[in-house]
Amino acid sequence: MTDQLQRLDVRTPGGSGGVAPPGWLTGLVAGLAAAAAGAVACAGLAVLVWLSGDGGSFGGALRSGLVGWLLGHGHEITVGTSRIAMVPLGLTLVAGWLLVRASSWAARTSRTVRPGQLSVVAGSCAVAYSAVVLAVAVLSAGGPADVGLLRGPPVTAGLAIAVSAVGAAQGSGCTSDLTDRLPAVALPVLRGSAVGVLVLLGSVSIVLAALLGIQVEALRQIFGSLDPGLLGGALLVVLCLAVLPNVVLLAVAVVLGPGATVGAASTITLTSVSVGPLPAIPWLAAVPGPGAQPVLVSALAALPVLAGLVAGAVAARSMPVLGIDRAAGRGGVAGVLAGLLVAAVVLCAGGAVGPGRMAEVGAPAVEILLVSIASLGVGGVVGGVVMRLVGRA
Repeated sequence: MTDQLQRLDVRTPGGSGGVAPPGWLTGLVAGLAAAAAGAVACAGLAVLVWLSGDGGSFGGALRSGLVGWLLGHGHEITVGTSRIAMVPLGLTLVAGWLLVRASSWAARTSRTVRPGQLSVVAGSCAVAYSAVVLAVAVLSAGGPADVGLLRGPPVTAGLAIAVSAVGAAQGSGCTSDLTDRLPAVALPVLRGSAVGVLVLLGSVSIVLAALLGIQVEALRQIFGSLDPGLLGGALLVVLCLAVLPNVVLLAVAVVLGPGATVGAASTITLTSVSVGPLPAIPWLAAVPGPGAQPVLVSALAALPVLAGLVAGAVAARSMPVLGIDRAAGRGGVAGVLAGLLVAAVVLCAGGAVGPGRMAEVGAPAVEILLVSIASLGVGGVVGGVVMRLVGRA
């Protein structure tokens, strides 16, 4: 009881910590700080590279860094006849992490405890963050690297609202209170689907790392042809990390079966690879040689089913049920939800990355959606049934 009273005192505005600032104010400060941190980091990296080079200007380097930051928020960039629409999801994840930390601080500082207060903190944080991104985009529009204003603002606003809500809930310490309001069956299903998605992404990442290990000589040749130097090499590593989630998700599209296109003349599936001329991008060293692929490679198609099986097993194990039919149903729902999540993130990984052959990078939407739901859903049903039979034994 004493511990509960102490926690209540810390989280209550009238507690011993003094008068807490209003949630809207801490939210605004947090949103501005998160946006400034990301923008300054990207601009600073570009300026650092400019200082080590011979050409360009300080303003041009600063603008290039900010344009790169806008790419991570869903804005499309046009340079001459080249269009860049692929979102570097690694940069998006970093921006999301900053916003989660900032909104969590805002909720904690304002001692937010009620849902209405949470919405004020999250909303003000999202508004401030989105306003900064929009202002930078408007100021950057019309230059050599023209920033489109059609897709970016709604994407930024939607992500900012969702991420700020998560961070505010964490900072307030009432996450468990919110989850307690969900139906009893929802948490096991959500937990199972999340585990299934992580299992699939993790297993595909291991496969991708193995392919890079096999093609290490091609990787060396790409780095050698670029000859980036010390600082340029560090920047190249940062850029590779920024698009690493995209690469993993495109590899997931290949494992699912429909495959992925890496340029207009290059299609990669588990059974065959058709490769045209590719740019010197280090991750492309993992692309197998053209032609039919070994039969053993086709066995990778089992990974989505196994991920669904894990999702179904976790969902059925988290809250045991009576009856195999209910276990199968719960596992199937977890698998289908995992399939929807996988399809959604895979379809976010593509987009144009330049002119000509690189104007088409991504995976077929309808096929990815259907195959992802089917394979993980079937695996989820099997996983739920197996876990029920194991529990009965």
